[in-house]
Amino acid sequence: MGLDAIKRRVYRWINENVERDVNEVYETFVEFIKIIAPMIDDKFKRVDRWNIETLDEIVDRLCDYLYGSSIAIDLWDEIWDAKIDKKTISKEKIKAFSKIINEVERRTVNK
Repeated sequence: MGLDAIKRRVYRWINENVERDVNEVYETFVEFIKIIAPMIDDKFKRVDRWNIETLDEIVDRLCDYLYGSSIAIDLWDEIWDAKIDKKTISKEKIKAFSKIINEVERRTVNK
């Protein structure tokens, strides 16, 4: 799945205007992280194992990449907590996901 497909999926979720299953959002967010990680730092070009520590590190780097915005950490924490507690992801958090995607695209174009 590419960045455009992820963006379309997230916008479809926003248009559906319902809370989302945490596993669906988790998998999509992890795919997003895997795609953008090499853009953020060359060290992530050849990751052998995508574990929680690696994902946490990339989300931290994403915040730096987005000029210190904590929106990615907030979203990642919300997704992880919802995954543990088996809860859904709110519409507001899905909108935050779309903002992150847009900021990454904007930053990548202006690079």
